[in-house]
Amino acid sequence: MGEFTFFNTEMLYLVMELAQGSLENHIAKGGLSADEIKNITAQVAQGLNYLHGQNKVHRDLKPGNILKVNQQYKLAYLALR
Repeated sequence: MGEFTFFNTEMLYLVMELAQGSLENHIAKGGLSADEIKNITAQVAQGLNYLHGQNKVHRDLKPGNILKVNQQYKLAYLALR
């Protein structure tokens, strides 16, 4: 989640990190090495572990909903339950 602030009482602005694309885009550009797969899997598992610790479930986990921000992969489009 990004940061938010009220500039006035009528509008809410949300500022988020700029993603370089999704895991789906990254795969389409030419595949992944074994080391990349291990790294991405560990990062996704860490994110899911955190959500489950909060009694939340992602509900729509797929490569298009995993965003690349610098060298990190982050869960996005959380249809939480």
